[in-house]
Amino acid sequence: MNELPAFRITENGQAVFNWQELDRRWNDRLFFAILLESTIAVPLARRAAVWRRESGLRGQVFPAERLHISLIGIGDYDGLPEELVKIARHVASMVQAKPFEVSFDRLSAFGGGALVLRGSDASRRCKRSGAILPP
Repeated sequence: MNELPAFRITENGQAVFNWQELDRRWNDRLFFAILLESTIAVPLARRAAVWRRESGLRGQVFPAERLHISLIGIGDYDGLPEELVKIARHVASMVQAKPFEVSFDRLSAFGGGALVLRGSDASRRCKRSGAILPP
């Protein structure tokens, strides 16, 4: 990985860094995310199973403890690079944020048929979360 990463926004609005060719399939994905509280994740996982069935999608429904809000992708790999994971964990440990509310008003399919809750343009205009990275 001697080249600089390319930052881009995918067709579905996801922000990612890319080092590899886009059409290759990888085994592991590294990204920053916010895990959902169980009081939200458990009923959402139940509802996701209903949405999946109603939509005729075949992707798996993740267990409640894996439901998350994706923030930014770092990359896809064949085996996670230990040094990059170490750096990502260090960077994540520096993030400070106050609790904030978020809402999603759209349901869409992502990738191989996964269900994804998304916000409309109106919900993107919500206030920033107050996340602060130290200087």
